[in-house]
Amino acid sequence: MTDLQMLACAKLGLSYSTPWETLSAVLRGWQRLHGLAVTGELDEPTVALLGPPATYGLVPLWWPHKAEQVVADRVGDEQAVRRWQSAHRMEPTGICDEQMAIELGD
Repeated sequence: MTDLQMLACAKLGLSYSTPWETLSAVLRGWQRLHGLAVTGELDEPTVALLGPPATYGLVPLWWPHKAEQVVADRVGDEQAVRRWQSAHRMEPTGICDEQMAIELGD
């Protein structure tokens, strides 16, 4: 399940183990209810209306125990992390600290 699918599940009150077919059906009903194009997909208008995650600004559940893997997947190697940190006005240590984890989010 992607991060976006997990966000939709959380916002719609569904379990993270909800199959895509079920999530898509729920999305279609939710889209219809809110006057959106009924696609059953997590398209841009649907995601925008769902809003930010409830955990926005909080330390994500993956930090610190999965930080190395999450940062490698989302940002890259140590040099890429340093560049990311510099671009986000953080001290470029190359190590994911709590502040970086919050910025990366869920």
